[in-house]
Amino acid sequence: MVIQAIESVGAKVLFLPTYSPELNPIEMLWSKLKAFLRKIKPRTRKDLDAAVSTFITSLQQKDLLGYFLETEARTVLI
Repeated sequence: MVIQAIESVGAKVLFLPTYSPELNPIEMLWSKLKAFLRKIKPRTRKDLDAAVSTFITSLQQKDLLGYFLETEARTVLI
């Protein structure tokens, strides 16, 4: 049902090989978030929440698109 919905709008469904984080755009986002948190070094839950909120609001569409384009470029190698 989900696959049909995706394909109905002209998108192509790609299935990732087992355990392939380098092909998953969210892994690139987690990497950037972890680097940001290491730089900020939040010490309390409140500081952590604020840092994550700051990170999320700083994301730009071009950054997110870049994660998907990088993933697409890597899938060509498979």
